[in-house]
Amino acid sequence: MSHLENAISEADKIESQLNVYCDSIQHIQKSIVNMGKKNTTIQVMGKNNHVLLGELENIIVRIQTLSFIQFSIHLINFSPNLTFRINYKWHSSRLI
Repeated sequence: MSHLENAISEADKIESQLNVYCDSIQHIQKSIVNMGKKNTTIQVMGKNNHVLLGELENIIVRIQTLSFIQFSIHLINFSPNLTFRINYKWHSSRLI
């Protein structure tokens, strides 16, 4: 009977260790799921930031264009006898 009791005792120890491993694996699985959610969130934020950067660049180009137009109008208004030529190629490339 002592061999049977020793075997039962060893089985209990192994079961206890397996429970600890099982708890650890469940914690790791939850961590992996959370990391996947965070990764998805980071990807969405990256895409949103890319779109916002594009919009900001468009706004900057528009502001620069308006500034150029205002400067041109100002120059024309104060120089009525001055022939003012706009380098259309430069101007149109700034609008793209």
